[in-house]
Amino acid sequence: MSFFDPRLGLDVSSNPRRAKWTADQIAHDHALRTGPTAALEHFRTIYSLRSSNPITQNDELYRLSDVLNDYFALCGSTDDIWRACTDNAFILFLLDVMTDPDFLCHFSVFSMNICMLVMWVVSLLDNESVAGRELDDQHLRRLWPPGLVKAFQMKIEAVWTRLWDQRSCLLQRSGPDRDRMLEQLDAMSYTILSFHKTINPKARASRKMAMFNFYAWVQLHGADGRTEGDMPKLYSSHYALCILDDHLYILLEDTGAPQAFMKELIEDAGTSQSFHAVQNALKASPLLVNSALYSCLRMLGWQYRALDLDAYSDFPILPSISKALLRQHAQNDSPAGSRLPVNTRLHIVRGSFQHIIMILVGVELGFIDAKALSSESAYALWSMFLCAFTYGSAAEESLRQIHDNATREQLAADLSEYLADVVGTIGKTTDAVREGRLAKVVVNQLRGAATARAQGIGMWYSTILDLSSAMHLSTSPETVAAFRGAWRSLGKAFDIDEITERDHLKAYRAHLCWWKDCKYHTTQCPARLSVCKGCKENQYCSKACQIRDWKEGGHRAQCGRRVKK
Repeated sequence: MSFFDPRLGLDVSSNPRRAKWTADQIAHDHALRTGPTAALEHFRTIYSLRSSNPITQNDELYRLSDVLNDYFALCGSTDDIWRACTDNAFILFLLDVMTDPDFLCHFSVFSMNICMLVMWVVSLLDNESVAGRELDDQHLRRLWPPGLVKAFQMKIEAVWTRLWDQRSCLLQRSGPDRDRMLEQLDAMSYTILSFHKTINPKARASRKMAMFNFYAWVQLHGADGRTEGDMPKLYSSHYALCILDDHLYILLEDTGAPQAFMKELIEDAGTSQSFHAVQNALKASPLLVNSALYSCLRMLGWQYRALDLDAYSDFPILPSISKALLRQHAQNDSPAGSRLPVNTRLHIVRGSFQHIIMILVGVELGFIDAKALSSESAYALWSMFLCAFTYGSAAEESLRQIHDNATREQLAADLSEYLADVVGTIGKTTDAVREGRLAKVVVNQLRGAATARAQGIGMWYSTILDLSSAMHLSTSPETVAAFRGAWRSLGKAFDIDEITERDHLKAYRAHLCWWKDCKYHTTQCPARLSVCKGCKENQYCSKACQIRDWKEGGHRAQCGRRVKK
């Protein structure tokens, strides 16, 4: 599997930099095409003869590394390339380059090129697997000579150790070139982890691998001056979070080990910087979706546990999580998101709900300052509840479309567990409010967020209407009924009166034209409206709007149903 991303500006198959190649680059390109083994050995020799100073933009090694990447991108997996890479163990040489004490101090694009070369060579094995060949011991021996895989695994651990020891070099660098290098390190690391799992499905990310990749991720997303507005410019796929989550799995058997490990990591990277990176990425990184988002939410839970609940006061996270869930929902509707297993989407929401529970417990016990729950955080909490309903409805829709019994039964079980978790979280919130366990300022903030009206309706009552509509479409209305019951109980705990909300909306809509494209559909009309003589419900500011809604807006069918009813 190739993790090469053309958005990194490295689409070498149509490399515009070729036009600027020097004579030595052109000669090296020719040598690669006529005899790749000798050409790779030439690159190794030049590296061994270099000075002890960090490689610069003007060094021949940097220029030749560009040519090598271009060659691997264009030629792909061929027997010549494999012989060239395995005859002289070129992959081990690349790892030796990465263990150089100056690796992170070299010109960033050179370091990035080396990461890409490692990724190219390692990913060739995955390409063979994708091609449909059986991945048995004989196949591995054909691709990798005896002993090379073991040597690779030993050397890559030395790489993580060396990079971890060199990590302070990242603080001395900045700018787009450093960012591209960190993004490529992220992709290379995940390619290597995938390779480990190809050989041994039970393999897990090592400690130093997880430590360095998390540190680099924090430097990329939480550097001084970095804002959420910078996130769309970064092309990190957040593999570091998946790698960290993979390693944390090893620690789960030892009580307290995940918290201790996370505390060590975030204190080393800087507590404020670590949380700043998470907040930036959750709020605005378009690539923090799917499995990476799930890993992020799990990691974040350990991060807060490591620092105790009062960290929620210093680093409010609900607004960031809310934005991430909304972005994931949009991703679910995309071609890429449609391939994400539905149960993974549900796990993402459940992963976010742990933070609601921890915040409520923290406020109740006094670990979290009640004043720290801002109006923005209160609104985000309600928004997360709404996302839970939206995700559940989408999962139920998927359930209706599944014909395989085993898959259908598994999703039904996951959906049932999900509903119990969501309703349970809403119930715990209801109990905390009803029993007076939350400070008055917190209750007022949450109530204000739930009843703040936009176009005549608040978030809580809007959801009541959505749930009522969903009852008629759902194949399992009891599921929607359970959610609606929990939602109504929560509203009552906050003294939100459903009748009052309904009457306010009705009074507001009495001045709105029902044709969706009319300017008075969202702004109250100053003139008196005409009522449909059929259903006696819809109102229009003009005959033209009524005709358009009848012909184009679907009112003809709606009106007929209402009259019959």
